[in-house]
Amino acid sequence: MLWGCQDDVVIVDEEHVEARVDESYDVKPFEDLPVSGQLQGEWQRRLEANSTLFDASKFRLAKVKECDGKVVLQIGICGYRSFIVTNCHPSGELFKRLETFGNEKFDDPRAYIADPLGVGAMVISEDNKLVMIRRSNSTGEYQGYLDLPGGHPEPLRASKLKLDPEKAFVKELFWSISDEVIGEVNIPAGKLEHPRLTGIMRQAGQSRGRPSCLFLISCHLSSLDILSLYKQGGSEKDESTELVFADRIVAGDLLADPSGLLTPQCRVGLSQFQCYIDQLATK
Repeated sequence: MLWGCQDDVVIVDEEHVEARVDESYDVKPFEDLPVSGQLQGEWQRRLEANSTLFDASKFRLAKVKECDGKVVLQIGICGYRSFIVTNCHPSGELFKRLETFGNEKFDDPRAYIADPLGVGAMVISEDNKLVMIRRSNSTGEYQGYLDLPGGHPEPLRASKLKLDPEKAFVKELFWSISDEVIGEVNIPAGKLEHPRLTGIMRQAGQSRGRPSCLFLISCHLSSLDILSLYKQGGSEKDESTELVFADRIVAGDLLADPSGLLTPQCRVGLSQFQCYIDQLATK
């Protein structure tokens, strides 16, 4: 975890989150590296396999700090293309070389790693069940895995806000996760509470440490009502194949199954969900 705890839940409201936005936090360009040809070739291979892929700017998380009771995110920019060819490159040896180049030139092993900031939501129904999605084959990573609803905050949307870049980022960060839940699960905005931050983690495995912010969103609908809305299809229905619900017992069973297809984000979400339900029981 970059911030927060997998085995506990610390809930932070939007007003206690800040950003430092600076181009020094951007991913470093790889065109002059000796592995540039391999990276560009990987993008072409991905395009041939999935014609829906396209490059776009994404927010990049460099570091997280706590200062004066605030969670402070150091934010730069990367591209989806750089994410696919660095974080998601199939060659572990090439990834290690990128880390070595970063250490040698910038004293930072992740300088050439895109690390786009993702968002994921622990959506909890009125009957205290966690909402999860099964990722479809049209997604770029973890196809077929159980995951939390989520996506990425978008620099383009943030740039349209009449705010300074740092405040605009925070607004977009919290707005984007609600928007992803609405699009993927088809829950009306009026049935969702405002998101609250519960953790910031790195997704190990396929995306080699891509950072993600985890949020808690209470929903004023039962799990049956949520399932009914999901089956009607939201604007991003192509990103998942089914909806899965977990109460505290099911969450424990999923975490205990070593063969279960769970994204790293989903694992942390299930653990935090268990802690949250336990906290509710003691109140």
